[in-house]
Amino acid sequence: MAKQKAQTKKKKISIAQAAALVAGIIILGIGGMLLYEESQKPRTFAEIMQAVKNEVNDAYAGVYINDSAWFAEMGTGVPVPAPGYKFDVSSRSMPTLYFSLGADPGQSKQVRHNLFFKRTVPAIPNIELLSGEIVIVMDKAGFTLEQATDDKAIQFIKDDKTCVYTTANGVVSFSCSDPAAIAQAAKQAQPLVEGYTRAKPGLAGVTIGPVVIKSQNGAGVIGSSKTAGYDIAEAVVAVDGKSSLVLYYNKDNGPWQYIAQAGDEYGFYCKDYTANADVRKALYDQICIGDDGHRRLDTNNRALQ
Repeated sequence: MAKQKAQTKKKKISIAQAAALVAGIIILGIGGMLLYEESQKPRTFAEIMQAVKNEVNDAYAGVYINDSAWFAEMGTGVPVPAPGYKFDVSSRSMPTLYFSLGADPGQSKQVRHNLFFKRTVPAIPNIELLSGEIVIVMDKAGFTLEQATDDKAIQFIKDDKTCVYTTANGVVSFSCSDPAAIAQAAKQAQPLVEGYTRAKPGLAGVTIGPVVIKSQNGAGVIGSSKTAGYDIAEAVVAVDGKSSLVLYYNKDNGPWQYIAQAGDEYGFYCKDYTANADVRKALYDQICIGDDGHRRLDTNNRALQ
């Protein structure tokens, strides 16, 4: 009889232990899932940008994504105050992604759903729908959606970090900044603002960015200077909200000199390229608009064949 009671007690202990073990596994499983989800939250700007790319690619086909500022005239940004400077920097002076319709905007695509199956992703009907995908990522990253600055701009805030979604001319721009990024952008832009205001004194309400130094990034219609000792730069400069693409040169790492401004890289006129000997040298073999259309100029103002 005593032996039977002992066995019963033993069974009860085993059941309690099993229940505790199952509960522990469940708790550990939930905890593991929470830790995994926490580890998947994008934290740095690079992680946020990659998460946005992934979200967009998983949601839509026909979206072209670029993170290069060489086509600086595309898209738009919002002015960001730069403490200690007399100008604002554009939100696009900081890490930025550009989204536009691809070459085949009407084509769907298949993406990997899991190890065994793919799913069909529809072509995006309107580029502005990407705001929904960006909201998903920013919510996951712990950002708060702020009141839109206007009907084309949305801001996301977290501590001292700000990300901005803007649309203009069929291009979505998504930029992120913090005090360090703002200070870096303003420091880079200051010599170009000085070159611009030397040529156009008395300006107020200047916003600059993005800036592209062609010796560092020679992509685009206008490339790096082909003459030793010279460099070329482009920057989007807005005065009282009206923006232009501004072209500069420098010689032997001297001050940046204003050359001309246009609507885009194809819009600069040859007469501006031939303003003086230094400009001609800096812009040797670059494309400009002449009386007979686009051409390349040599240092004697002749068209290169």
